Amino acid sequence: FQLQCLVSLLASRHVVVKAATGAGKTIAMMLSLFLSPNKMAITVTPLELLQKDHVSLM
Repeated sequence: FQLQCLVSLLASRHVVVKAATGAGKTIAMMLSLFLSPNKMAITVTPLELLQKDHVSLM
């Protein structure tokens, strides 16, 4: 799915990812921010600890 995300992002399409824990969603999100630094990525996580982890990566 990460390759599909990359192809969609390069085509300037919106991307929604839903995958299991440890599947690599964070990489896809960070890739979107790297490719389009003036745009926004929205993440929805059920755990406060996971939210803090994502914020610390940015």
